[in-house]
Formats: sequence, C-alpha cells, structure tokens
Amino acid sequence: MTDRQVKEQKVRSSRLTRRLVASARSIAIVGVYTLSWLALDRASLIFETAPEVSLFYPPPALNFVLLQVFGLRYLPALFLTSLIDVWFVPPINIPWFYGLIYALLTAGVYGGANVFLSRCLRIDPSLNRFRDVLRFVLIATLITPLVLAVLAVANLAIAGTVSWSDWKIYTLHFWIGDSIGIASLAPFLLVCVVPWLRSVISQRRFRLPDLTLRVWLERTAEASALLLGIWVGFGIRINGNPSFAYVSFLPMLWLTVRYGLPAATISILMINSGFGYIESLQSQAPQLGFDLAKVQFYMLTISQTALLLGAIITRRMQVYHCIQQKARQEELLHHISRSLNSQLEPDRVLQEIVRLTGENLKVDRAVIWQIGAEKVEVVEEWRVTPQVCSMLGGSLPLSEWFDRTDPDADVWQHEPFQAFNYADCFRSQTRSDLIKQSQTLSIVRVPILIHNKFYGTLSLHTTTVHRTFSPDEIRLLEQISENAAIALHNAHSYQNLEQLVHKRTQAFEEQQLIAEAANCAKSEFLANMSHELRTPLTSILGFSSVLLKQLFGSLTDKQRQYLETISASGHHLLSLINEILDLARIEAGREELELETISVTEVCQSCSDLMQERAADRGLELILILGLDVTTCIADKRRLKQILVNLLSNAIKFTESGSVTLRVSQSGDDIEFAVSDTGIGISPSDQALLFQPFQQIDSKLDRNYEGTGLGLALSQKLAQLHGGEITLRSSTEGSCFTLRLPQPPL
Repeated sequence: MTDRQVKEQKVRSSRLTRRLVASARSIAIVGVYTLSWLALDRASLIFETAPEVSLFYPPPALNFVLLQVFGLRYLPALFLTSLIDVWFVPPINIPWFYGLIYALLTAGVYGGANVFLSRCLRIDPSLNRFRDVLRFVLIATLITPLVLAVLAVANLAIAGTVSWSDWKIYTLHFWIGDSIGIASLAPFLLVCVVPWLRSVISQRRFRLPDLTLRVWLERTAEASALLLGIWVGFGIRINGNPSFAYVSFLPMLWLTVRYGLPAATISILMINSGFGYIESLQSQAPQLGFDLAKVQFYMLTISQTALLLGAIITRRMQVYHCIQQKARQEELLHHISRSLNSQLEPDRVLQEIVRLTGENLKVDRAVIWQIGAEKVEVVEEWRVTPQVCSMLGGSLPLSEWFDRTDPDADVWQHEPFQAFNYADCFRSQTRSDLIKQSQTLSIVRVPILIHNKFYGTLSLHTTTVHRTFSPDEIRLLEQISENAAIALHNAHSYQNLEQLVHKRTQAFEEQQLIAEAANCAKSEFLANMSHELRTPLTSILGFSSVLLKQLFGSLTDKQRQYLETISASGHHLLSLINEILDLARIEAGREELELETISVTEVCQSCSDLMQERAADRGLELILILGLDVTTCIADKRRLKQILVNLLSNAIKFTESGSVTLRVSQSGDDIEFAVSDTGIGISPSDQALLFQPFQQIDSKLDRNYEGTGLGLALSQKLAQLHGGEITLRSSTEGSCFTLRLPQPPL
C-alpha cells in the first residue's frame, strides 16, 4: 500500500471510531434516562392518592433535563419511555392504541415546549439568570403540564379509563402533580447535579467539596433544621390539618437567602418529598377533589416562590461577587502594574510578570516564550513548587512555530488560546515530546505585543489537575499582558537611553578634554603673545617718550606729530592687549577677585579725576553725585575702577555736548553706580550687541569713534564675577548704564 492509501485508511478508521463512540454515548444517555424515568415512576406510587393521581409526579422533570442538556435529538427517547410505561409496566389500565396516542402526546408537548424554550426564548439550562428561571417557571411548570393534562386526560376519558364526569378533577390533579414534580426535581438536576457531573467527568475523578469542619457542621445543622421544619409543618396536625405548615418556610427562606438558587432547589425537593410522603401516609385512598387540589397548590406555590426568590438572591449574589471580583482584579492589576513599573531591568520585569501572574491565578507554572532570530524559547519561568517540572531554556525552531496546522503556531498566537487537555491537541512530534516532558495538562496563553509587534507569549500551565479558565480570568490575563508589554517597553527604553547617555557622556568627556586642551593652548598662546608684543611695545613707548622730551635736540613740528601718533597708538595697543588678556583669564575661570571694604567716595573721585581732562577736552561737564547713605562697599578695588573708567570713557566718547553724570545710590542690599549721558542714545536693535566681545554698533559711528568693542564685554564679565550686572536704559535723549553690586560678607 502507498503512503496515501495508508493515510486514507487511518482517516476512515478514525471516523468510524468517532461514530462508534458517539453512538455508544447516545445509547448510554438514553439507557440512563429510561431507567431513571421508570424508577421515578415506580417511586411516585408512594405519593399516589387515587389511580393515575399523585400529589406530585417527578418523572416529567427528566423530560426537560434530557432535552435541555443533551439537545432535541433525544426527543424519540421521550416517546419510547412513555410507550414502555403504558404498554409494559403494570398496572396496565389503558388499551395499546390509546397508550400510543399518550406517548405521542407526551413527546410532542414536551418537545414543543423545549423547542420554544431553547430556540425562541434562548433559555440557559443552568438557570443562571432570573429571566431564565421566570420563563422556566411559566413554560415548564405551568403551561406545558396544563396542555398535556388536558390532552392526556381527554385521551384517558375516550379510552374509558377515566369517566367524563371526573374529567375536570383528573385534569386538575394531573396538571398540578406534573407541575410540582417538574418544579421540584428539574431545577435541582439542572442547577446542582448536571454541573457537578460535568465537573467530575472533566476532572476524571470524584472529589468531595473542600469544606472545613465548621462549614460541614453548619450545613448539617441547616439540613437538620429543614427536616425538622418539614416534620413540624406537615406532621403535626390539628383536626387533620397541617396547621404549622408555615414552619417549613423558615429554614427554606434561610437557606435560599444565604445560598441562593442551589439551596432553594434542594429545599424544594426535600419539602415536597417530605410533605408528599407525610400526606400520603395520613390520607386514605382514594382521595380526589378540591381538598387535595388545595394541598397540591400549596406545594406548587412553595416551589415556585422558592425558585423565584432563589433566582433573585442568586442574581444579587452574582452582582455582588462580580463587583468584588472586579475590585480584586483592579487591585491586582494596580499591584502588578506598580511592581512592574518599579523595575527598570528587562530581566527583573520578566521575573515579576511570571511570579505575580502565577501566584494570583493559582497555577502550577507560568512561563514566557520569546521569539528570536532562529528559535522560540522559554526565557523566564515561575513554579509553585520545585517539584513542578522546569521548562526554562526549552525551545522550538521557527520553522515549527510558524506551522499553520499547529494550534500553537505564531499565526494563532495573536489571540488568547486555552486547552483543557493540552496533550489532545494535534501537533508535531517535537512539541508532543516537550508537552510530555513538561507534564502539562491544561494551558492558557495570551500574546505579549509591544507596539503591535509580537514579542512572545505569557503561558499558564497546570500539571496536577485539568482546568478550564473562565473568560474573566482570560480577560485579566490579557490586561496583565498589556501591562507587561508597557513595562517591558519602558525597561528596554530605559536600557537604550542609559546606553545612549553613556555614549554621549563619553563623547562629552572627550570633547571636554579637547576643549580644555584648546583652552590651555589659547592661554599659552596669549601668554606668549603678551610677552612677545609687550617687549617691543615697551621699547617703542620708551623711546617715543624720550624723543618727545627733546633731550637729544629739538624736533620739527612734523617729527613731534609723528612721535605723538606713535606714542598714542602704542598706548592704545597696550590697552587692547591688557583687555584681551583679562577677558581670556575670566573666561578660563582663572580670574580671582580681591574683595575688600573700600571707600566709595575715594574710588568714584579717583575715576572722576582721571576722566576730567578728557571730558573737558570735548567740552563736556563731568558730574559726580554720591548718595548720603553710601560710604563703603565690598568689591575688588582695581576691577571696580576699571569698570567705572570703561563706562565713563564710553559715555564721554559718544556724547557730543552736554554732560556725563556718575550717580551712586543704595538700592536695598545693592549699591548702584549709574553712568548717564546726554549723547546720541542707542536703538533697541543695537542694544543686544553691546555686551558681546568685539562688537560695535553697525553704523557711521564706526568711522567717527575708535574702539575695539571689548570694554563693555569685559566690564559685564567683571560685574558678573562680583555677582552683579550692568543694565542699560537708553532713549534719544541719552543713555544710562547702571552697575549693580550686591554686598556679600567678607
């Protein structure tokens, strides 16, 4: 046989096996249903008060349970069971033809009711919602039994089993008996038994509820109180009537209010069973009529009231638990987010993710798969105990990770995935071996997407029991994954930023070394140039001064003019060299002030005397105004004189007529030296250039006034060394430069 033929044979064999298993399962369900139905039918004889009349009749409850839980395809089982009951189970009180009609009526009415409930009203068989309970009470416990009672009793009357004169009373008893049976047993099976059986089947083992001794004692006491209430309520009679029936309500209400619908269904079954048994013992058959109907209506009222009350309580409990769960989830997310954001190392973030997720969702193992260049591997892991098998370092090749036929493939990993039995999922041999080695039973997994880019997955595993994760748990896991993605992004960003800062710091340090070397070279150059320039300049100034004194003979007017020009240019060049050196020392941070207490009057008078002759040569009046409250100040005397001389020199230079005033005043803790003139003023656009080195106002003034543009820049630097500043206020009527000096302690 070829490989293709072998594969086709395996596929056919697999299909046949699945069909056989499905058929065996259906036969088992029908068999269990039929035996249970017949057993309940025989047990209901205990509650029989007349032929075909019982206080309550539980078998119809199985009809609803079968169709609601397993589907409408089991509708023929209702017909078959009813047929067996009327044809083969004694006593046989109905001809075979009318028995066939009864079986058809039973299947048709209950089948139609379940179709209406399931497909039209879309009722949830677990009865988790109040509207589902209300619809079940109306349709299943009232309308459906009434329709069947009318048709079935009419069929019995036609068959001659029941007389037409008793048709109404039999219809009433038939209807209420079936209603009580459905209300007593069906909710108990749907709410309590079916979910428990599903849990046992899914876990593949029987487990008792994990309750403490105190809880067991409480439940036992509550059940005993309910039994005692039933006996007191229906067993103790006055004049043949159960005068204390209300006593049975008290434990039922207590259980319903405390535990909700599940406790209500158990209470209803126990109360109706106990009441029916006690009533059947104390009643003499045959018993028919409205007295019996009143008892049945009482039982039905108890059942329906408890069901609706239990549904309301359960709904409120669900809302309360939902709010509590949301609060716990929000608190958990806040705690996880705070813990993750406090970590700035990616490895630490991964450790916190698996630890917090595994501890709070109570799983056996939490792992993070990260996609790499060539493989996908487990980069972080948390285990509840060391005995849980480790997956850290496990990996799969990318070729297998991207296999679309594999439910673990990357194409499926952008959505949450869970498997109750992970080993049953179809996958490659490599992954099957990994699952076997890791002992994984159940899994839930969500993707970690950083800026919509697939980073990896966060997977939770159970290794001891199978588990189905609820939608709320999966949503919580998705939110944890989103927080984890943000924390990982922040950690990677911080790591990249730290590396960038380190590189920039290294580059800055290298540039700083280069700048310091350049600054040293500049300082050395200026020192050398100062020496090289001052040496010949001193000779020029000395010889020009000697020649101007005419010690070696008289000079002509032309010679004197040339020598005076040489001397003035030399002094100007010497001043320029000194200013450049001062500015260089200040910028290099090597200028130190010699602060001392000096006389303001002495310094200002000295500067005024020095500039008096120059002001007189230009026909200007030099005015000195000293405040009475200003006597001394703390400053470097030489540098303060240098600043004031520069300001006075500039004012005299740029003032054609009028006066130049030096005004000294006290302003708070500062002393202000204001030099004002009546000169040409400075436009606002040019004021920004004044305190920059080698900058002069770009106008015709450059051609009329000499200068290097260093005086104001150097003065501002010296003022800043004192902790002060020079400000300017100018208009067309003149300018005012103000030196503000704070007064620090010596």
